[in-house]
Amino acid sequence: MQKQNTTQRGMCSAHLAQAVSEAQRDTATRFSSQFDGLIAHISKSELNRTEIIEL
Repeated sequence: MQKQNTTQRGMCSAHLAQAVSEAQRDTATRFSSQFDGLIAHISKSELNRTEIIEL
């Protein structure tokens, strides 16, 4: 019985670790997309250094 509980906890830990990893990748992708959009906006607007820093 105890071995079964240990196995189940191990599986839960593995699933949790996988979920955390996937969430981190999703977050990184979202931030990357937002930065790409910001860079495109800066390029099109021809902002000066001060305006870029304020952004």
